[in-house]
Amino acid sequence: MAAPINIVILGSNMSGNLVSHWILKHITPAATTRSVKITIISPSTKFYWTVATPRAILNKPELLKPEAIQADIITHLVKNYGPRGDKWEFLEAWARGVDVSRKTVTIEPVIHNIKETTISYDHLIIATGTRNWNPFQAPRSSSREDQLAVVAPFKPHGTTEETLSALKSWGDKIAESNIIFLVGAGPTGVELAGEIKDSYPNKKVILVTSGNILPMLQPRISLIGKNLLEELGVDVRINTRVTAVNPAPSGQGIEVVLSNGETIPADLFIPTLGQKPNTDFLPKEFLNNHGFVQTTDYFNLPNHQNIWALGDVTHYEGNRKVTTLDSQCQVLTWNLRKVILEEGKVAIGEGAGWSKYKHSLDQMMFVPVGSKKGTGQIKTWRVWSFFVWLLKGRDYMVPWIVNSVSGGSVPKKLKPVA
Repeated sequence: MAAPINIVILGSNMSGNLVSHWILKHITPAATTRSVKITIISPSTKFYWTVATPRAILNKPELLKPEAIQADIITHLVKNYGPRGDKWEFLEAWARGVDVSRKTVTIEPVIHNIKETTISYDHLIIATGTRNWNPFQAPRSSSREDQLAVVAPFKPHGTTEETLSALKSWGDKIAESNIIFLVGAGPTGVELAGEIKDSYPNKKVILVTSGNILPMLQPRISLIGKNLLEELGVDVRINTRVTAVNPAPSGQGIEVVLSNGETIPADLFIPTLGQKPNTDFLPKEFLNNHGFVQTTDYFNLPNHQNIWALGDVTHYEGNRKVTTLDSQCQVLTWNLRKVILEEGKVAIGEGAGWSKYKHSLDQMMFVPVGSKKGTGQIKTWRVWSFFVWLLKGRDYMVPWIVNSVSGGSVPKKLKPVA
């Protein structure tokens, strides 16, 4: 019997987890000449519901337990597709390099006494997503623990244990601090500022942004977000940049220097700026000038018919990538299925039958501000505060976790994108 076609998926959170279910439901059962197996590589076996991190990071069990936003991936793979083996495998490891000529991925297992090894692939899917960063505070050392200590876990921190530990650690920092300074006023910054002030009314919370609050939304909706924060008592500073974060001369806390010359003392500094792509291990030829993976409209890489990418790690701009994941998975799965079933006889994009992705810039965003109010936008329409609370603010959509980690949103039939 011919060896199975091995599809290696790098990453197992939003995009990596979802595309694995698309493949297992629509490609694995359709293969006849050769069987198809996926191998998922990720340092964490838990799906991380990043949507709820602004509340979970407070580490207040009466609001939301940090453990509640993690769900076991392997449990759902076994339940839906049987035990690991012929159809799927999960390797708890970091990807450290890709060799295109040999069609291998170098991985470093999470278990420290196991050395680096290589995994062969027939098709490679890059779904490693992005990570948060802190350009203002240098870690105390080059150790992994100190590197992670200056970055809040709005994205996975590596292993399951590292992410959960970070949530609890930052919750302790927030509880112990009287003056909390946040920089960055996208959804995460606005939600976190509202959650902290709502839970700790006596703490001073300062939110600084170089532009407007929620700059991706219409100005009138941005203003609503600013007003809601100020109603809670958040000190909002727009059109102001942070130029430095220094240790306080007293040795306790920090001093934040602003572009207007003002210096503000604080106990805790939390950056909620944009994300950096997790692509440090990839060949430079895969990446654009900003470090994101450059794909074609078919989701393969321009010079590689068997290497694919999707999700936040790709070059598609905007803060709406999560809302486009279903269509990205649909396009990638359709084209990958065609390549596999036709055994690569036709180059991707040549001839009929391929599915082509059109990135949507239509806005859809719900931003809770505290536990009772919020604002948002769908296309050009403002979402009323009550509906933001109903859809997201009351529970940060935690009940959706099981549907997401189990692939419940994947349709039964695979169709090309019109």
